[in-house]
Amino acid sequence: MRGAQRPLKNANGSVREWVGVHTDIHERNCARACKNMLAVMNEHILTLTDPDEILLRVINLVGEELSLNRCHFIEVDFDRDWATIRQSYLHDAVSTVGSIPGLRSSVRPTSGPRCARAAQLLSAMPP
Repeated sequence: MRGAQRPLKNANGSVREWVGVHTDIHERNCARACKNMLAVMNEHILTLTDPDEILLRVINLVGEELSLNRCHFIEVDFDRDWATIRQSYLHDAVSTVGSIPGLRSSVRPTSGPRCARAAQLLSAMPP
């Protein structure tokens, strides 16, 4: 939130009232942070050629930036209703690298802003 205010004065110079404006700059700050994070990622992976190394770097950067306990890259096979966790970023969490059978029935995001996008992606999965 950014604000500015100015006094409105009478003819004799005394303050009659104050007028102010407040601007919500949250979305602008989020967009700036996202752009900065993408620039940092680009710097970290620009010289890499191994896809697994690129993936690991990106997952680590995202996990650290969002202060997550864990962040995964998951390969999903919609036809077999199966998912395989290929890489993980872990901070004070137990590793879960491996396969997940019955993805649609077993993976349920809980709540909160970080889970909203996951819930949207899962609901868009083909039957």
